[in-house]
Amino acid sequence: MNSQYKIFIIFTITLTALTIFGSGKNVPAEIYFYFDAENNTAGDVLPHHQSSGPNFCQPECGSSNTDRGYIANSVKAPQGNNYFEWYLKAYEGAHSGADSNILNDPTASWPDNSLLNMLISNQTTGVDGNSILSNTSSTVSGLIGTWHDGDRYRINWGDSYNQVKNENFPIDLNPGDKLYLAYYMRFDRINEKDIWYEGTATQSADKGVELYSPTTRIVTSRGQWDNYIPNADHHYTVWGGSMKGNPSYTFYQNLNGYGLNNPIQLQYEMWYSVVAEIEFNYNNLGSFALWINGIQIEQTNNVNTTDETCNPYIERIQIDGTIAQPAYDAPAHYRKYDALILTDNWQDIISGGYLKDPESDDTTAPYAPGNLKAE
Repeated sequence: MNSQYKIFIIFTITLTALTIFGSGKNVPAEIYFYFDAENNTAGDVLPHHQSSGPNFCQPECGSSNTDRGYIANSVKAPQGNNYFEWYLKAYEGAHSGADSNILNDPTASWPDNSLLNMLISNQTTGVDGNSILSNTSSTVSGLIGTWHDGDRYRINWGDSYNQVKNENFPIDLNPGDKLYLAYYMRFDRINEKDIWYEGTATQSADKGVELYSPTTRIVTSRGQWDNYIPNADHHYTVWGGSMKGNPSYTFYQNLNGYGLNNPIQLQYEMWYSVVAEIEFNYNNLGSFALWINGIQIEQTNNVNTTDETCNPYIERIQIDGTIAQPAYDAPAHYRKYDALILTDNWQDIISGGYLKDPESDDTTAPYAPGNLKAE
């Protein structure tokens, strides 16, 4: 082999290696985000303002009404020893009572500067023309809600909107690409005060954990939604949705016996595994699937999962926006999460143990992904 041909071969191999391995820019990350708190110490606040690694940007780029999330280990974690949580405060308008409309309750006492007091003092009719003291007023039903749980707090406009990302964001996608979002969740009440209402034609829900950008907004929500029959007392349910390109926003349970008339029932003070599969597309070419503890409860095909620009990308993960909407009246409680992952590889979901019940006695060692790569 002559020296000129050898040089050509070496150049070709070198150029190929640089294209594949060089800066990493041409190699998509298999795992875009992963955080399980195992490398942190209980009591530490969640990482923020890091030049690399996970950042939980709150409260400076979210509501200041919640304390910053922190690492905890006071209950058994789904994996390993640690998890991360937020303490959600209750706000103005404490009241002790039950089974009455708050505006009709003569025993209620509210701060002079509270929105509720201003409504009562300065406005006599709602947007529907009915008295704001009437149960039929849309101002009451849509803004305030119906009182049915003693010592509940009102008008907190509670949200957290933690903006979660690392150096892999924004994530550029092509139409037809799939991502898998998975995490463990648990909601702990204080003094057994439920976070969400149950009831017929009732909306009391969170947007939950989202994939967000101006063109794409996928939600994994929980609570009670008006299309579902009432949840059992002290229970909540879950569903997915696309808030970009999808007029109805919401997808519904439709597999393994679950549906609008038989929604899966989840309990407080228990861990659950949530897995969402999203195929990003427009012109009714997208899809969404949802699993709880490895049981698939939703498969929605031929829908839009991005807007009409058909330019899907993910700017960040959002956690816990608009809590207990539309009344925004959740009592104080704890929100626990573990092993939050965003990947394009279904095998990471299997290997991570997300397709089983985290409350089981499985002793499998916690998953430590080894293929986290920056773009």
